[in-house]
Amino acid sequence: MKYRPILFTTDMVRAILDGRKTQTRRIKYKCDVGDVLWVRETFALTNYGRPVYKADFRDKNGDYWSSIANDPDDVTWRSPYHMTREACRLYLQVEAVREERLNDIPPPDLLKEGTPYTSEDPNDVRLEFIQIWDSINAKRGYGWDSNPVVKVIEFRVLKDFCGEAVI
Repeated sequence: MKYRPILFTTDMVRAILDGRKTQTRRIKYKCDVGDVLWVRETFALTNYGRPVYKADFRDKNGDYWSSIANDPDDVTWRSPYHMTREACRLYLQVEAVREERLNDIPPPDLLKEGTPYTSEDPNDVRLEFIQIWDSINAKRGYGWDSNPVVKVIEFRVLKDFCGEAVI
């Protein structure tokens, strides 16, 4: 078992916390069944050095809340790349790993990816997944149309995990 950092966007962290995301597709990412992934996410530090997480802020159409500011625009957010393991609050246990072509994603996996579907039509959900995928990966040359080989990682959230031992 190894500890490995993994980056997620704020929306995908929210999907994990909501229980909607239990799978991720990655390019050139090393992990094995049993590994523990520690999630790097956008964060800020309070005056006391305690981390707070952007995923905990509500949508601009809803109410914002935070212990450090009334408005997330007043917060100095730090890139997930700068998050240390000590600031991490979310650990994932790798349950399964396989490789497949990106375009071969089956409809049930679209939902396991945390795709925020607004329709019951699987084609609409696929289009939403493609938009999310391209917004993250196209600029690096791995857009949907390039149909890269991806590593499919299935995971579960480790509850009350302190980063010391696997539960």
